[in-house]
Amino acid sequence: MEEAIIFPIYERIEKFKKLGSLKETGPVLAFIHIYLREKTGGKGKVVIKNVARELAKEAIVEEVHIVAGECDIILKVRAKSVFELGQFVAGKLRTIKGIEKTVTSIVLESVKE
Repeated sequence: MEEAIIFPIYERIEKFKKLGSLKETGPVLAFIHIYLREKTGGKGKVVIKNVARELAKEAIVEEVHIVAGECDIILKVRAKSVFELGQFVAGKLRTIKGIEKTVTSIVLESVKE
């Protein structure tokens, strides 16, 4: 199952390389939008803060933001490679209780940081 998730990301990166849109294969900066199944648990327990705190412990995660809007949490992550990013998404995020869906956007170029 993990390979099915990792390889589409890898294939897209390889396509960008061939087109000349992606010059470097080093560190990867990405933003991950996280959608939760439920925002609160039983007895008013706030699930979103627990998930955010758990994600903040990960070394790959630079920033964790609880947001209003379509998704619930946005992560800024920096991985050593696309493969490491894929492992994080497939191996870690998919195992955290309460996460329903993730959408990952890989940064191709930063204009201002």
